[in-house]
Amino acid sequence: MTDTTATDDRSAHDIAGWREELTGIGGPNTLLWFDDRGRGMLELTTAHPAGVARLFSSGSARLSQVVRESYAYAEASRRLRMIEAKVVELQEDRGIDSCWMGIGLAGWKVRGSGTPPLAPVLLRRVRLQRVAGHPDDLHIEVTSPAIVNPALVAYLRQAYGIEVDEDALTALARASSPSDPRQVFDELRRACTAVPGFEIQRRQIISTFNLSKADLVGDLMDEHAPGHPVLDALSGDPDALEAIRAVPPEPDPTGLAEAHGVLASDASQEAVLSAVLAGAHLTVDGAPGTGKTQTIANLVAALAAQGRPMLLVSHKRAAIEAVNSRLTEVGLGDLVAHMSDGRPGPEFEELFNRRIQEAIASSAQPPAVQRNPSVFAQKLQEHHQRMHRLHSPWQVSLAQTLEAITALGDRRPSPRSHVRLAGGDLLALSPAQRDEAGRRLLAIARKGAWPTSGENDPWYGAAIVGPQQAQRTRNSVTELANERLGAHRALVEDLFDQVGLPSPADMREEEECLELLQHVTDTLEVFRPEVFEAPLGDLAAATGDRHYRREHDSKVGVMERRRLVAQAQELMRPGPRPDLHGVLVQALRQRVTWRRIAGKGSRPAAPKGLADVVAAHEKMRSELEWLGQRLSTTADGGDLLDQSFDSLQARLGRLSHSIERVGVIPEVTADIDALRAQGLGDLVDELAHRQVSPDEVVPELEFVWWTSLFAHLHDPAEGTDAGGQQIRDLLHQYAADEQERRAERAGFVRSKLDERLRFVVRNLPEQVRDVQQGLARGASLRDLLPAAPELMMALMPCWAMSPLLVPAHVPTGVWFDVVAIDEASRMSTAEAVPAVRRGAQTVLFGDRRQLRPSRFAVDAARTPAGARPTPSILDELTGLVPAIELGTHYRSRDGRLFDFANIQAYGAKVRTFPAPTDGRVIRLDITAAGQDELDRVVDVVSSHAARPGRGSLMVVALTDEHAERLNAQLARRAVTDPGVRALLEENSAEAFIVRTAERAQGFTRDVVVLSTGCRVDEDGGLVGAVARVLDDGGERSLLVATTRAREQLVVVSAFRADDVAVAGLHSRGAQMYRDLLVHAATGGGAERTAGPPGSAGKSKQSRRRRTASTGSVLDRPLSKPVDEPAHPCIGDLARRLRGEGLTVRPGAGTSRPAVDLVIVEGEPLVVDTDAVALAELGNVRDRDLVRPAQLRARGWRYERLALGEVFSDPAQQIARLAEVATRTQDGA
Repeated sequence: MTDTTATDDRSAHDIAGWREELTGIGGPNTLLWFDDRGRGMLELTTAHPAGVARLFSSGSARLSQVVRESYAYAEASRRLRMIEAKVVELQEDRGIDSCWMGIGLAGWKVRGSGTPPLAPVLLRRVRLQRVAGHPDDLHIEVTSPAIVNPALVAYLRQAYGIEVDEDALTALARASSPSDPRQVFDELRRACTAVPGFEIQRRQIISTFNLSKADLVGDLMDEHAPGHPVLDALSGDPDALEAIRAVPPEPDPTGLAEAHGVLASDASQEAVLSAVLAGAHLTVDGAPGTGKTQTIANLVAALAAQGRPMLLVSHKRAAIEAVNSRLTEVGLGDLVAHMSDGRPGPEFEELFNRRIQEAIASSAQPPAVQRNPSVFAQKLQEHHQRMHRLHSPWQVSLAQTLEAITALGDRRPSPRSHVRLAGGDLLALSPAQRDEAGRRLLAIARKGAWPTSGENDPWYGAAIVGPQQAQRTRNSVTELANERLGAHRALVEDLFDQVGLPSPADMREEEECLELLQHVTDTLEVFRPEVFEAPLGDLAAATGDRHYRREHDSKVGVMERRRLVAQAQELMRPGPRPDLHGVLVQALRQRVTWRRIAGKGSRPAAPKGLADVVAAHEKMRSELEWLGQRLSTTADGGDLLDQSFDSLQARLGRLSHSIERVGVIPEVTADIDALRAQGLGDLVDELAHRQVSPDEVVPELEFVWWTSLFAHLHDPAEGTDAGGQQIRDLLHQYAADEQERRAERAGFVRSKLDERLRFVVRNLPEQVRDVQQGLARGASLRDLLPAAPELMMALMPCWAMSPLLVPAHVPTGVWFDVVAIDEASRMSTAEAVPAVRRGAQTVLFGDRRQLRPSRFAVDAARTPAGARPTPSILDELTGLVPAIELGTHYRSRDGRLFDFANIQAYGAKVRTFPAPTDGRVIRLDITAAGQDELDRVVDVVSSHAARPGRGSLMVVALTDEHAERLNAQLARRAVTDPGVRALLEENSAEAFIVRTAERAQGFTRDVVVLSTGCRVDEDGGLVGAVARVLDDGGERSLLVATTRAREQLVVVSAFRADDVAVAGLHSRGAQMYRDLLVHAATGGGAERTAGPPGSAGKSKQSRRRRTASTGSVLDRPLSKPVDEPAHPCIGDLARRLRGEGLTVRPGAGTSRPAVDLVIVEGEPLVVDTDAVALAELGNVRDRDLVRPAQLRARGWRYERLALGEVFSDPAQQIARLAEVATRTQDGA
């Protein structure tokens, strides 16, 4: 078997399975297998003739007028209310208009069928409405002329080959009396003479029918229907899988790219639009309230502008209406054509004529749309990037430098080093190397590299390596300081006293004098002592040559020279004759030097013991030179030979006094050298000079590193430390610019629609004619689309309907560029297949964590057949096509309201926004002792109804039975409670409703009351029908129930979380319900408060365990507001503002990301900075457009501070914020 054959077989198998599932949707087709004995119908045949006549003649009547006998009225009321409830269910949850009057019931015999067919012949649409003040009565209105049962016509054609002229029969029925269409019955009987046992009963009934089911099942009759890449991929076709996995271009992370929305959008929503417009198949997964509806509305407009028709399908009628409502806000409500059952009515004809007239009248060219990035957004993004861009090689941002410097400045004592690093030293010092240097610096400080006692350290910086050098240094200094230097000085002084030389001042002078004495001694070995009394200048001139005499200006004559030479010779001692002139010159120099040292009149002499003193001097000099080398790197230097003996003695004394420091030096020298090699020598020296304690050396190093980085990264030319007011101005300008651009895009969409429709009308007039003729004869949209495709798509760029109606309205084929499926997590693949087949591109919107597809029954008296959960189309396509997740929650006015779901199901990753109020957004109402939970719910509803400006309300139950009991109890209270009665009779877009969690998805209200009806037994186990629901995927139901409210969630329960035996909770749903009770008791972040007087508050201590046997932590805390800002700049700002008398707190609620500061004075003021709250938001759209707008929409005053201005001039910002807060408080 080839791969192609295997794939074809899988595809045929899948189609057969989908067809089988569609066949079972809604139960048996009541258009062919009507149960006239069931309770899901109201028989009008035996009703009061006058009432029936009124109904047929006027088109409307009350049930009490149609059924007047009291014994029959009660049953008729029960039945019609059951039908009305089913009609509402099918309309809301399946998008089906199912209430019809059946006129005539046709029956026939089918061989082998246990139940004979029974089909209504004619159908007229009926609207049911409750009668105000009369809960048992309903208003019946017939809203359409008669049509022939399409399922009956199709059956007769397929089973018996009988071609019934449907149009002719319909015309005959409309021409006949509404209450007596016998001509239609006679005509049908004649056509069906070949049908065994065919007969028509003249009966009128009201019941629920699904007119589209036959088309739905028939859509997949061909097992080898033309393939579709998405469906083929679901069947495992490798080529199709490859095709649908095509990844769209990566979205611009900065948010500067061209936006597409006509409504406000965040970055993730814009990413969806970009991906779809790029042609990608896509799944869009988003938590409740993350803007799926807004995204779909923007997608409708963006595709319409490009002339790309879109099919929008959703089971939930409210979902489609919400999209339409959003587009209506910007004047584009007619982009979405919401299709219901049946053929186009007067509304479509009115739309057709109006839009053509508008298009023809509008001849203007589409306005220009700004596609270049907003200059305001660019400047804001540039500022953000300057502050938060990570710089190599440190991977540190400018904002981080400010944060670190401020944090270090908050230390006590704070670091204050003036050392700064630059150039290669700074570039080479990475954070890791800085930390290593810090460890090294701390180590040497702890070892005592410098004292911290306040005393001066004469040893700091000494170059002593190893213990041997240390010991020698220790011995040398000790000996020199104690006796040796003094003894040496005494020895030299005695020697000098012999010849009249003064005591030398230092070793250099001592050496000079000793050298002089040595030279004098050598001279006296040649001459007698009297030589130093002779005229040595004349003697030297006389013995020298003419050049010497000329150089020394000697005028001695020849005769005199002879005499002087003789004199010189007489002064010589016996012995070898040296160079007489040379020794006389040396003697002259020695006498000059001697007299300079000893004074005029003194005569050089040779002392006794000179050799011993010279030897002692050489030894002392060598010792001091060695010691000087060790001390050369100290502050006082190492030149000991030039120091006066007194100064040297004092220094040696100081060194000796701190001699214990010598042992430390070898231990720290290597580390100090390493620090100097890193460019940190100046810092080490400064720390030693300031005698900084070991605990403070690392902060000092970090302070030097961060301040050096700040100086390196900070560039005033780029405005890194300024522009706070400029940023605030840019925020306002960006918001205004974006609003203008959205309006331009909406105008562009309208112009493009008119232009396209105008083109079709002018160039394809035959399509206009075909549609007009089709409308005149009552043609269906399915017939009109092939006849005028360009016109129909130009007229209605977005077709919206239930997936169950797609085959009834759209013929087979690819008619749409994009098929968007909303609430895809609730739609099975089989239900989605007809829609997917009709579009080139598939986009799914849903939430895989919420409820899955469910079965339903069209018959009001029938219970849907139970079955295992069916995977949704979203489940099956996830992983096969690209995915985008929406990450910001907008529905809840206070982000705390979404905390429970966020943590339970979404890993706390969804962004939320806080509200200015601190009230209890979630409330736990415990029933009083002896009070039924139903009564408590009704009390809550009554209290809400009596509150002025109460907002909308919904009650959510987990089971149908509990919802029915709640409705009954509310109806009973309405008799005596005007507020409840008014609430029940309210007819508005958000009227009061009671829904199960199964049906609540898609609905939102200001306040939601959750009542489960759950009970606990004596052992603390959950019991009742709801317990079974909680055990069977109850976490999904709870997730839906807890995310319907915009303002407040009220959880009504007969028990507290402590009353539940944790060990008995073995399902995720049951655990989550107990978690909800714990969370609701805190008020969604507020302090826990007591229940009403007499409430069941005694806890069973034996049950109070925190961890269930499954390991689920049930009492885990939710996010709590912090006491103080994490960022030091913000903390300092908060302290200063409090000093101005303002009430300031960090953050608000548990929103993610939190706001930096809240000033709680009068009208609340939220302060955002680019320090913490905005640092993680790298997208300018999310950060600077969406966030300020959402905070303002929730009632905040909004202020933005630039971190640079807070750092550089906090006082000015304190004054400005105090002025703003005061102005806010005064209402200015």
